[in-house]
Amino acid sequence: MNATRVLIVGFGLVAMACGGGSKAKSGDDMSSMDKRMKKSMDKGGPEAWAPLEAGADYKTWKKVSKQPFYSKPHGKRFVEIYVNDIAYEAYTTEKVLPVGSVLVKPSWEGKDGKPTTNAGPLFVMVKKEKGFSKEHNDWWYAIRWENPPAPFNKNGNIYWRSPSKKVDYCWSCHENYDNEVGLPPRAMRTWKEKGDDDDDDDKKE
Repeated sequence: MNATRVLIVGFGLVAMACGGGSKAKSGDDMSSMDKRMKKSMDKGGPEAWAPLEAGADYKTWKKVSKQPFYSKPHGKRFVEIYVNDIAYEAYTTEKVLPVGSVLVKPSWEGKDGKPTTNAGPLFVMVKKEKGFSKEHNDWWYAIRWENPPAPFNKNGNIYWRSPSKKVDYCWSCHENYDNEVGLPPRAMRTWKEKGDDDDDDDKKE
């Protein structure tokens, strides 16, 4: 087991989180994240929809997950993870990410244990300059969701980002992990770790 506590997530972010038509969730079907999102709808009213401030070109970056994987913390959705060049070396060697690192996590709703084509939120993390947010170790967070289904469409499209209280769920989860980022499950990682070989890696999972 790595020293870093692996966040078993599949950061499934869609191209600019474009989507819609997802089946609405309610009651016990809702994940902890979705319940928090629903509650956040009334915090300060709607926030301005805008182009993504960081990571709009994430599809040209390095994808560090082999395929969408299940992530309970991200609303029981399937996710993938993309990182920019600044983040890649530190991310894949489990070191502290430098300023300028950006992680983008598209997500998809799941059905019968598999990802669907229905886009979920797009999750973004950016490591900012020292002093940006002392209480959150200078991380900027965003949740962006175009055409969300009910009950998340109360105020139209969603684009919540730091310092909004609506992204509190992001930092409250990530700050529980070493280096404050989550890695894909070992079997889903696109990079080869030192001392590993493919056969042994498969056996470990």
